[in-house]
Amino acid sequence: MTSTNRRVTAIATGQHGIVSRAAAHAAGVSDAALRSRVESGFLVQFGAHTFRLAGSTRDAVDLLRGVLADVGAPAWACGTTAVALHGFDGWALRRPFHILLPRGRYLRRSAVTLHTGDDLPPIDLEEQFEVATTSPTRTIIDLAAASTRDQLAVALDSARRDGLTSEPLLHRRIAALRGKGRRGLPALVDVLDGRDVVRRGHSWLEREFLHLLTRAGLPRPVTQQVLARAGGRVCASTAGSRTRRWSSSCSATASTGHASRCGATSSASTR
Repeated sequence: MTSTNRRVTAIATGQHGIVSRAAAHAAGVSDAALRSRVESGFLVQFGAHTFRLAGSTRDAVDLLRGVLADVGAPAWACGTTAVALHGFDGWALRRPFHILLPRGRYLRRSAVTLHTGDDLPPIDLEEQFEVATTSPTRTIIDLAAASTRDQLAVALDSARRDGLTSEPLLHRRIAALRGKGRRGLPALVDVLDGRDVVRRGHSWLEREFLHLLTRAGLPRPVTQQVLARAGGRVCASTAGSRTRRWSSSCSATASTGHASRCGATSSASTR
């Protein structure tokens, strides 16, 4: 292996197989050398300023890392791309990726939807899988501009279930961002206040159960009632009644801060 190939490989090894033009230049690799390695098949170019080692993995997260490297910092995954990174129910990480840039940066990239913003405090930004992204709380707030109330309810309950946000934090960030012409916030506040059919359903099965009750004209039950706490874990019923002695569980409850669930079977008691 030539010394240039070793330098390129060293860059890629620390960047999940990705080589940016800037990193190559910093290591003393010229544009001509990069072009030569693309022609020989040693590198594959997949962006204006980004390459990957031939044969390196190419899952959706790797592709997103490559897009962010091509765009260059500062840039963050946002919108439905950030939703998928955070693991909210019902979203998969796929193109076109949504990328947020500070206002004043103007770029064009294929298969990428670029957004700009001028209010990006550290509390709203983080990393997930070594990818710069908006925080779960900011992601939900941004999602409100182009999502249905059901989608917002699913995102909110997914984030709460997994310990990624809290309603007090959401209310504080909404108050801080509300005066900046941000669309969708009234709908998000309604969802936070529980004015949505599927609100507080912590799984697809629980949300379908709430839909069935609504379509049948039955009163909405009290959801996620805590039945017991032990060893840092919380057990709650999916739905129950305050006036009648019954409860049911469509699935197990989440342990604090995790998406994993304890095993449980449906149960009900009447008396």
